[in-house]
Amino acid sequence: ERPCTPSSRPMPGGAAAKAGEEAWGEGGGGVAYYWYDRPMAAAFILWAVVDNALSYAAFFAANGASDRMYTIVDAQLAAAPWARLGLIIFASLGSLVFAVMVVLSECLKLPLYHELMNTRVYISMMPCVLFNCVIVFLGGQTMGIPLASLVSSLLFASVWCIHVRLRWAFQLNTCSKVVLDMTAFVVALLCIFALVFFATGQSDEVDCPYVPDAALMPVRFPLFGQWFCAAWSLSEPTYVQRAPVNDARGPRTLTCSDTFLSEFGTSLDPHTVICPQGCLLQSTAAPLIGCGIYTLDSSICLAAMHAGAVTNDGGRAVVYGRLGVSNFRSCSANAFTSSGRSGDGLGAQDMVSRTGGGRRLDATAPLLLSSLGSRVPQAFHFNTQAETREFIWLKSWRALPSDAPGVDAERSWTQIEATISVRVAGIELQDERLLLGAPGAAP
Repeated sequence: ERPCTPSSRPMPGGAAAKAGEEAWGEGGGGVAYYWYDRPMAAAFILWAVVDNALSYAAFFAANGASDRMYTIVDAQLAAAPWARLGLIIFASLGSLVFAVMVVLSECLKLPLYHELMNTRVYISMMPCVLFNCVIVFLGGQTMGIPLASLVSSLLFASVWCIHVRLRWAFQLNTCSKVVLDMTAFVVALLCIFALVFFATGQSDEVDCPYVPDAALMPVRFPLFGQWFCAAWSLSEPTYVQRAPVNDARGPRTLTCSDTFLSEFGTSLDPHTVICPQGCLLQSTAAPLIGCGIYTLDSSICLAAMHAGAVTNDGGRAVVYGRLGVSNFRSCSANAFTSSGRSGDGLGAQDMVSRTGGGRRLDATAPLLLSSLGSRVPQAFHFNTQAETREFIWLKSWRALPSDAPGVDAERSWTQIEATISVRVAGIELQDERLLLGAPGAAP
């Protein structure tokens, strides 16, 4: 007895075989049955099962992107949950069709294989193609599994059209044959287009680098025009190292008296320097003002020793230009004591007067005011101490409605609101809420 019909009366061997052939082949209804129908049906069913499994895999790949939120791709997919929802719904419909196919064709021996396969193509596979197209478009080169699902479905549709066109040619009118031929051709072209699109990608179009290991999210600081990579974490920040900017001469060799202002002006960039030996015992004209964060007119090499970046034997260090503080503290560290200074006593060498009695830093220094309205000077530090070490901390995120203030409907990543803390170049943010990217600009 067959497991599907335990209470039914077994059919004679020849009749059962013939019924099975008609159920899984193209026979029935007066259509001749051919020996290759059943193997061909098995091949199409196997392909359809793999295609359906790829749709599920594509859903989990896209859904995992929203859990990670490491790249612009993840942000775009997180802002389009309807694509993932639609994919899983129609993939489930495909599984339901397979269950119905087993019951009707295998258990009840009804010759409905062709009709059920057509049903799966229309109510499951083609909708999955549309949702996979959206996911691949948003994902660019990162969504390999959805692309495999998309290509499999398109190839299946093209081959199925050719199969129906050849197998049922004697029953099709001219119009039906033309439609099948055109469908097979267009679907094949769509498959080629999807592969070309995946090969070229779209990450460069939004000016956002792709991180291959999907472990860090690119973060751009417009002030420097530089990208950093940071991980999402509630427990600890990602410490960053800004790339030094050096002239054609390479690292700058300094004397013990050279100051940041004399060597680099009001630069906010990092610079590699080489300090000489014995600055601790030398009498220098330049002061040392600050504790971890130093004034522009301070000696770079004395500050490097004070901060622990070099020893009295000299050596190489990276000095970071930055925005300053309202008051520079005095402290003792590494065998000597620095001086302190109020933000109002900056000295004349790095300040210029302006009409109306105001004062500002020369060159292109940004204007920064304290909470009391006084001018905050620029400064420098070394990325060696806990209180000055630069970091980016991506703490959490949430998806906003598409009509929320600041959201650009054409740039789906702007729907993601991130909570971040930052300390870079003297810019400090604490639990700031920002939209990814900016309307009208690259993220």
